[in-house]
Amino acid sequence: MSSLVFLGAAVVLLGIALALDRLALALLRPAHRPAAREPSDVGLSGQDWTVPGEPPLKGWVMKGGSETGAVVVLAHGWGANTGVVLPVGAAMAPAASRVVAYDVRGHGRSDQAPMVSVRQFRDDAMRVVETVVRTFPGRPVVLAGHSLGGAAAILAAAEGAPVSGLILVACPYDVFGTIGRYLEERGLPGRILIPLLRPFWRLRVGQPARRLHPGHALEALAVPTLVIQPEMDTRVPPTEGVRLATAARTVVSMVPGAGHTDVLQHPRTAELCLEFVGGLSGG
Repeated sequence: MSSLVFLGAAVVLLGIALALDRLALALLRPAHRPAAREPSDVGLSGQDWTVPGEPPLKGWVMKGGSETGAVVVLAHGWGANTGVVLPVGAAMAPAASRVVAYDVRGHGRSDQAPMVSVRQFRDDAMRVVETVVRTFPGRPVVLAGHSLGGAAAILAAAEGAPVSGLILVACPYDVFGTIGRYLEERGLPGRILIPLLRPFWRLRVGQPARRLHPGHALEALAVPTLVIQPEMDTRVPPTEGVRLATAARTVVSMVPGAGHTDVLQHPRTAELCLEFVGGLSGG
């Protein structure tokens, strides 16, 4: 009888483990959304651009207003695409020599991928920055990331991506905390699920969580950083922005009345980003 009980318990535990693994994998597959904007929609002149590598990444290269200015690289967030970040790119264009936007694997015009984690976001950001440095030698590079794209920007810089400045918009201090809130927005018990799912993500991602923690990575960086936090953000609440700014040894720039995504089109965001890029570009 005891052996049957043991076998039954083992089957139940295996079933739970398989269910958690399927959920962990499902959460690494972003919904595909085609871009709603192209460079011309925000007043920029853009050319198609493909970042070589595996997988190749589709993007845009747009002309800026300063021939000697920095190259701004735009990194979008989870489930988004270049169209989401183009408005803030247009705001920085007058002080930049080029503005580069790209779709992370599994997003926008880039090829689909079996899974996309913060590690892939980081690796794609590194590859884009390295390609930009080779294509436009001698120019400072500003890596501007929104949401998970901001986390990727920090992690890429921490791994050695040659950037002269970071702009972090609605960026999480801790990615797992943001995922938990994302799940809770959809009626799931995020605080309970995250500890259960972390071992399954660890196996698939292939790196420990400590190497993929934006806040901790930022503490070790000495890169000029602008932290922009939407006041009304529920996905990445203001406390996250404050913690991030503290890690960067700077102050958080709060954008009043802005939410997680519409902050990218807010006039205050435009002012802050333009001033930051202009300062790095010497103008």
